[in-house]
Amino acid sequence: MLEGRITHTRPTQSNIKTFLQSNKVLLDAEPARMPRATDHRPRFTPSYTVHITPSEGEQNGNASSNDFWVSQGVTVRNAIGLLYETNSVRVLLPPSLDDGKRYDIALLLPTPESREKMALRMEQGLQDYFHVTMQREMRLTDVYVVSVAPGRKPAALPADNEALGHFRSGSIVIGDGRAGRSDSVFWSASRPQCNL
Repeated sequence: MLEGRITHTRPTQSNIKTFLQSNKVLLDAEPARMPRATDHRPRFTPSYTVHITPSEGEQNGNASSNDFWVSQGVTVRNAIGLLYETNSVRVLLPPSLDDGKRYDIALLLPTPESREKMALRMEQGLQDYFHVTMQREMRLTDVYVVSVAPGRKPAALPADNEALGHFRSGSIVIGDGRAGRSDSVFWSASRPQCNL
């Protein structure tokens, strides 16, 4: 029934249409399995040192356990947002750090610790590596609010036949429709000033 239709070669973006038209069936050589947290465990000697290196490649993501924490392909802004469990839009950085460069950050402990202790170690590691100080501060900021008039929905976007396996949506409602000021919590990182 499947004779001559089985392939082990995954299609790429450039040949996906040809693959679908060929009626071939993709079978992996090995069965799929759910990834385990230990799949992302760092492969260096456990210590209390936070390892930060520039990212090599497109891989990104986060994994952690009670004895390791890994963030791959993150910007400084994203790393601080993850560390403090806040939206990275609320992280203020000096331009020299807000450059979009991506880093791999890893901590592998000799013994398990609480999430809070690990977060303190990661915070200290970021401060040491990037030579910054971080503090939480309350600020009054100008904001724009986007809203839709009551009872009206935005027009639906036309279907895109080229986007196989994708969909689009066309509505967004944020706030009450008034521009104004908002009390927000921000994390700011700054380089210490040094007068010589």
